[in-house]
Amino acid sequence: MTDDQVESGLSYVIKDGIASQAMGIFTAGVSLASGNISLKLAPKGQATAYLAAKTIANSFAVGTAPILGGKFADRFAGRELAWTLSYKSTTGEFALPTLNLQQWDFFFALAFIIGLYALHRLAMVKEAGEVEKRIVAQELFTEVRTQVRMLSSVEGVRQMVSFPFSVLRNLAVKIASSNNNRTEPSKERAGNEES
Repeated sequence: MTDDQVESGLSYVIKDGIASQAMGIFTAGVSLASGNISLKLAPKGQATAYLAAKTIANSFAVGTAPILGGKFADRFAGRELAWTLSYKSTTGEFALPTLNLQQWDFFFALAFIIGLYALHRLAMVKEAGEVEKRIVAQELFTEVRTQVRMLSSVEGVRQMVSFPFSVLRNLAVKIASSNNNRTEPSKERAGNEES
């Protein structure tokens, strides 16, 4: 085995490992989020039955999805959708393949479209007690700062965590308000000139 083959194989193993880890993280996030949404949607006093019904529906979907996916892929086994941009001139011809869907590509394209639609619908869900992103970020930063202070004895790390980011935020607010104040008098002058 040559060094190039070993390097190529190692590169593949690392990429596959990273992809598997990312997929596990995403799957855990979806499971956690769907469980939380189900708990919030459950009628009072019937959360157990509601979660059981959700789990049965989820298990049924997980069991039938590979079968339906295989049937779907078999149906599109001999089909292809190709879209090529071509340019012809007197000196030659240039072709640029922009889209080429074959067998499993149809399946993944449909899954992508369904996923986009699901994200669109999920973005419309408003939860009771929702908190602004700014407050969540502030709470997260406070918690991280507290944990790092307890964990680290290195002075540089402590100084980095205790940097007053609020000074930067306040500075940005002041700059934005001064920019607004500069534009408002010009709008007033323009209004006075019109009258």
